[in-house]
Amino acid sequence: MQDFTLVDPSVAWAGGAMVSNLYDMKVYATALARGELVSQKMQKQRLAWIPMPGQEKWDGKYGLGIASIGGYIGHIGAIFGYNSMVFYLPEKDAIFIVFTNKSGNHSSEAVNIFLQTAKIVYPETLAAMPVPN
Repeated sequence: MQDFTLVDPSVAWAGGAMVSNLYDMKVYATALARGELVSQKMQKQRLAWIPMPGQEKWDGKYGLGIASIGGYIGHIGAIFGYNSMVFYLPEKDAIFIVFTNKSGNHSSEAVNIFLQTAKIVYPETLAAMPVPN
């Protein structure tokens, strides 16, 4: 364990010092995936996916500020001490939100928890993908 209580969250600029809760993230997940935050033209550009290097096994793709893992659409964030993710599965109208407080600046604890949980809840969506322990 490392103590990150003295780390200034503004180190991540606009991605750092934001305060939210599970309800906020639920609203954000749906709006992000459905394109309710930008114009239809911009959403189309955002969803022009490119593969994420090293994430091919999870069908990981990235657009403009938005990610896709196995068809789930959302966003991942990490900063010293915290790791979070929010993903929306359009076919099921399902939202997965994970907050962790055990993280470095480039951690994936939240994504690992999401992958394990999603594979249990909707096994058909991630059936062919290896899920970390």
